[in-house]
Amino acid sequence: MDELDLIDKVDALLRKKLEYVTCPKCGFFVVTQGWNHFHMPYIEVSGDEIVAGYRCNEDPGNPVIIFRISRSRSGRGRTTVYE
Repeated sequence: MDELDLIDKVDALLRKKLEYVTCPKCGFFVVTQGWNHFHMPYIEVSGDEIVAGYRCNEDPGNPVIIFRISRSRSGRGRTTVYE
């Protein structure tokens, strides 16, 4: 799987997880039928880890992290989810 396919799949997972969830920074829904009210996906792929969440326009410098996934063989299947 190439990096772009991976990013598309993580974005789809974020949309599903965040649908009709209220942002703690601004009080608006993060996702309804798409990203809402100046919320944007935050996906960082570096080394053996994928960090995913979203940025809110109220505090764009500090993304809200939803989950981390290890891509290494030793951490295969390890996912940390933040609620």
